[in-house]
Amino acid sequence: MASRVARGQHYLGETKKQLREGYGMYKYPNSYFKYEGEWKEGKKHGHGKLMMADGGFYEGEFINGEIEGHGFRKWAISGNTYSGQFESGEMNGFGVLTYPDGTVYEGEFQNNMKEGHGILKYSDGAVYEGSFHKNKRHGGGSQVYANGDHFVGDWVYDKRQGSGELRLADGSVYEGQWRNDIFNGEGTLIHVSGMIYEGIWINGKPKHEAKEMVIVGKTLFELTQGTPFDIHVEIRQEDGELVELDMGRELKITAGFRHFIPTEGMQLLDVIEDIEETPRQTPLFDLLGQENILSPGQHANEENALETPVPPPVTNQRTNKGRASFKSVILPGAPQGYRAFQVLDALLEEEARNKARNQKTGRLAGQLGLGAKLGKTADEIPDSLIAGKLDPKTQQIKRERRYGDERFARPGDYVIMIEDVTMPPFLDVRLEPVFILVKVSHQKKLKKAKSPKNSRKGTSEKD
Repeated sequence: MASRVARGQHYLGETKKQLREGYGMYKYPNSYFKYEGEWKEGKKHGHGKLMMADGGFYEGEFINGEIEGHGFRKWAISGNTYSGQFESGEMNGFGVLTYPDGTVYEGEFQNNMKEGHGILKYSDGAVYEGSFHKNKRHGGGSQVYANGDHFVGDWVYDKRQGSGELRLADGSVYEGQWRNDIFNGEGTLIHVSGMIYEGIWINGKPKHEAKEMVIVGKTLFELTQGTPFDIHVEIRQEDGELVELDMGRELKITAGFRHFIPTEGMQLLDVIEDIEETPRQTPLFDLLGQENILSPGQHANEENALETPVPPPVTNQRTNKGRASFKSVILPGAPQGYRAFQVLDALLEEEARNKARNQKTGRLAGQLGLGAKLGKTADEIPDSLIAGKLDPKTQQIKRERRYGDERFARPGDYVIMIEDVTMPPFLDVRLEPVFILVKVSHQKKLKKAKSPKNSRKGTSEKD
């Protein structure tokens, strides 16, 4: 029969044969540990609670004096808590470890470390499920990241290494080899922008990395209004080699009038004087003319060309094996209200008025004495009296003489810009634009064929 001991130096509880047996409370001599629970043959055995002076504790099963079986442990310093299996006082078997920030691991343990299969739910919403070794993700596993990315593949000591597939939240997909947590080795990236790179990767970058766009062939075109032309572009590495693996990069083509005279107070960003030094200062407008609206050898001023509709906008092109072409490009007339032309037209009109004024003022004032009759100086004579008013038909004729067929770009110099508009940029890098100069001249007028005349008038028909 167990007997109850009312007092003792360190133990208060039940005993049997002078051994702690049954339920009792024991305070260790070092004053750091205190146990309250069941005893058997002088040892902690059964259910009990072991408390530490720092506030930590274990509550659960004991066998022959050791923490063994299922229990709950709390660490005061770290704030971690564990509920699960114990062996020889250590976390062994299946359990749930919870961290103060809300991160939770549920899975297998060995010698107080995550070992085997488990699920780790991070406080930011990320989740890993797979193999662990010595507290680290190791082996096959799947992780969903807080930003929505999802990786399935091999891990080595908390780093993605081996083979695996990463599906990014934006829709991009990489499948291939990994090392040190980044793309390394053979792999394919299908980018959300439509670009595809399939080949060797080194430290997260393509081995054959695109560095620049290059115009192939002519960079200066001299042509008449309405004449189509082709532009060819290549994507190259830093050493100048073609990047044949560059697939699907989106390129856009735009144009702008190259030169016009700035006026006082005009924004510098609206003016371009040197294409190489300040290429982005060109006022740009979208090109028209993807289809060739003129047949080979045909001129824009032929009668049937006048019935040809304005071609549709040039569509963006995508690279194929590192190359892209814009074919049968035709420079159209500028959009209504195009500032460069507004400024230029105003300056030309002012220059023409001044010239006409000087000429007619001298002629009228000198020959007719107009200034004396009006009682004014030559500079005070109204333009309407000097130059007169041109009728609309005459004005149209003047414009045609100056600008030609205004369905197409008026004579002058134009800057063509081709830019990388891949969206989002491939690997967060956008290639620098390239430029071409196009000189447009008036259409050549076709001479009408003279009808043959009978040089032998009045001759009779004879065999």
